[in-house]
Amino acid sequence: MEYSIEKLLEENGFKPVYRKAEYGMYLSPLRIEHDASFKVDYRRNLWFDFGIGRGGNVYTLYMLLKNCSIQEAKSKLSPISDLSNSFLTIKEKKEIYDSPISVVSQDILHSPHLISYLDERKIPYYIARAYCSEIIVKNGEKQHLAIGFKNDSGGWEIRNRYLKLGTSPKTISSIFTAKATDTCNMFEGFMDYLSLVALSDSKGVPGTSIILNSVINLPKSFNAIRQYSNINCYFDNDRAGNEAYNKLLEEFPLHYINDCSKYYRGYKDINDCLVGIPQNFKKEKVDLMGELHLGL
Repeated sequence: MEYSIEKLLEENGFKPVYRKAEYGMYLSPLRIEHDASFKVDYRRNLWFDFGIGRGGNVYTLYMLLKNCSIQEAKSKLSPISDLSNSFLTIKEKKEIYDSPISVVSQDILHSPHLISYLDERKIPYYIARAYCSEIIVKNGEKQHLAIGFKNDSGGWEIRNRYLKLGTSPKTISSIFTAKATDTCNMFEGFMDYLSLVALSDSKGVPGTSIILNSVINLPKSFNAIRQYSNINCYFDNDRAGNEAYNKLLEEFPLHYINDCSKYYRGYKDINDCLVGIPQNFKKEKVDLMGELHLGL
């Protein structure tokens, strides 16, 4: 009998944030996150991490957790069944993990519950309203009220206090300012972008801004950012953020690539920085090169 993913996660200190009969949602063991987006299908003994768009079986997960070979995974997780299916096939991925998510309706952001959630994240309502919508999303048989942020292909990033989803097609979101500059600002998620707008006294972020909506979408941004000489990276202070920054250095050796995560070192991301700033701190503007000044 195949080794249980649930057991492997529990042995490594991970328990489901919420659990159904056939699946559980976890905080990802492969990266730092605040909202559970790591799904384990207990019935099929398969996993999928929506944050990185990758999934597999217990052996794949063990290899990623332990940074080891399939041979070592085989020796640790015995008895082992057929290893030829270590990674999900396209058919399996579509069948198991492409949840039937659809946006039922779209409106101006006005729900007190969503505004309260934004208050917790220190995002002013009028800023969120300018960039986001209030949507009702259907996920399986259930409907949820959520904040929706559209990407360049019409897909949605979906958030509320308990939900972190996305609809297809998945790609980047681009925001252009009226004043053209030679600077492109890059963010992992739309909450990061809204946080920087809030920190810049709500005047907006100079230059073009590209929200990846997941670091896995980084290659999809390359054509868009080739025209800019200055790239400001507001990525997370974690391995995925560092890898994304280094990938840009490799891809654009002649560009000025500014690692702006140094301005919120000690915090995972910009929003954590925004939420964690004491009230007696003065929030000053963000200049064109993306330098974030926090002074008394």
